[in-house]
Amino acid sequence: MAIIDDDVFTGKLRGKFGGCIVYKRLGKTCIRSCPGSRKLTDAGQIAQQRRISSLNIFYKALKFAGLAKCWNDAEKPAGWSGYNLFISKNISAFAPNGFIGDAEKVCLTVGTGIYLPDELIIRQTGEGTWVLTWKNVTCYPSGDAGDRMVLALMQGRNRFAIKIFDEAGVACRHDECAEFKLPAAWQGYVHLYCFMRSESGMVSECKYFLLNG
Repeated sequence: MAIIDDDVFTGKLRGKFGGCIVYKRLGKTCIRSCPGSRKLTDAGQIAQQRRISSLNIFYKALKFAGLAKCWNDAEKPAGWSGYNLFISKNISAFAPNGFIGDAEKVCLTVGTGIYLPDELIIRQTGEGTWVLTWKNVTCYPSGDAGDRMVLALMQGRNRFAIKIFDEAGVACRHDECAEFKLPAAWQGYVHLYCFMRSESGMVSECKYFLLNG
């Protein structure tokens, strides 16, 4: 990336020129080569490109599920967008082939002011029926008894559709227990991510569970 300091160009050059893109960033006019303007041959570069491509699709699924706001609201380095923060937090979860390599490393949410309760445990109580329990041991100053437990589910390591379980049927922080039954159509959605959401819309980091039943 190159930065154009000449004021003559500032505000006048924008868009694609040949194999380069001219754009504005942090008050400066910058120029960089267009994506795909040179062929990637290095295995590491190809793997990274696959990760980024998959993360782009994953982020769109996140937006569709209504989970992008926390990334935009979170604290981040100057000049970063919520998308940039999402990429930095999740890229290590993806394998060189572009699939999710470690589902436990996936961050569907980033904490924006509240916290998960302590000692979260999940167990199956019947076919498609589960109970999630926790304890309110740590007294977090931003935690409220009315914070709701939210459940988000994913189907597989290369299928990035995200389903949010109906919040009305999930318990509040003070309940220390949430029982839920997954719809039959959700069979195969075995990757569970739970997080707390306050009435004002703040969310916590997420906790991962693999539903084996």
